[in-house]
Amino acid sequence: MKPIKIESKKIFQLEFAEYNPRTISKKEYKDLKKSITKFGIVAPIVVNINKDRENVIIGGHQRIRVLQDLGHEDVLCALVDLPIDKEMELNLRLNKNGGQFDDDLLINYFDEELLFEVGFTVNDLDINIDKYEDNTKQEDTKEVCECCGK
Repeated sequence: MKPIKIESKKIFQLEFAEYNPRTISKKEYKDLKKSITKFGIVAPIVVNINKDRENVIIGGHQRIRVLQDLGHEDVLCALVDLPIDKEMELNLRLNKNGGQFDDDLLINYFDEELLFEVGFTVNDLDINIDKYEDNTKQEDTKEVCECCGK
């Protein structure tokens, strides 16, 4: 296996793979945009440099869309030289090999507010659902007397 070369590329030079089956919801797009705005791109976009598939994105389609939306011009890319069949297989593997979250570790190590901010919902987490409505934490809404404030 050849070492992977990392190189900056102009976003306008990159081509979206016509077969890419991965989609994200508006909420997931918003969450991704917030993450990229806060931390930038921390993993390179995977791009094919094969002579027949030059500059085709293999992994990172959604991140490129966000970068375009944010007005970025350049992005770091991991360059691979693959024929179309291997390119398509890698695309599937990059999108499918996601794994699962361990709910106990999420609840024990991360603040619930951060989990919601990152994009988790009540349905994603094994938590007390009674204190949440519409996937958001409900604040204590005790009635206060207008005359005395108690």
